[in-house]
Amino acid sequence: MEKFVALRQIEGKDYRSQTRNLRRFDCFLVRKKWKGRWLPRNVIDDYSLSQAHVAPSARRTEMSVVRQFCLYLSLFEPRCYVPDGVWAGDPSILRIPFVFTKSQICNLLAGARELPPWPYSLRPHMYQTLFGLLYTTGIRIGEALALNVDDIDLQSQRLLIRKGKFGKARWVPFSASTACRLEDYLKRRQRDAPSSADAPLFISWKSERLAHRTADNNFWLVMRAAASPNKAVPVLRFTACATPLPAIAF
Repeated sequence: MEKFVALRQIEGKDYRSQTRNLRRFDCFLVRKKWKGRWLPRNVIDDYSLSQAHVAPSARRTEMSVVRQFCLYLSLFEPRCYVPDGVWAGDPSILRIPFVFTKSQICNLLAGARELPPWPYSLRPHMYQTLFGLLYTTGIRIGEALALNVDDIDLQSQRLLIRKGKFGKARWVPFSASTACRLEDYLKRRQRDAPSSADAPLFISWKSERLAHRTADNNFWLVMRAAASPNKAVPVLRFTACATPLPAIAF
């Protein structure tokens, strides 16, 4: 399994999420006390059944990675079972994305502004900027957290995603109101936590790059305070994609 992951990484692929999936599969094999050099069908079927509680889309992703690993093993041991590509139940059962209303977005951004300024004073301004940026641009939370200060081009009103989906870079335009908000945030950030241009745009109280889990926790805090549905940060991207022109100035 380690050799398979290493091969994928040599190919230049960011295989971190798939590696986590394989680790869960490996833990399953350890619990099953499987020590064979190849995988028969009953082992794969048992693992698929053990994932029955997982959402259909996540389960398809999980089994897709297992299938890739089985294909790799079959090169060395033809007896290894390779599952087909249709796993994880009925593909027609899709999770309907949650889309914010305009008033809910306004409440969310106002709630972010009211976050206590501890453990550092930049906190409320940072989360209001982060959540507003996700809504107005539609970028992914991982892409936003990976931004550096010099990835923001205020003059051209665009930002640079250096490593998006499939490792591709792209420019993302933003509105004049977003540019004003980013300019204000950058001034506050430089005043409260001076740093170089290649430093993270969104930071923790230790001046380190903001972690995904920390952003999620603060998003939930704001959502609960605003009595909004308990959703995760990616719903802001769904809302941006579903709204032709997000026209809320934050």
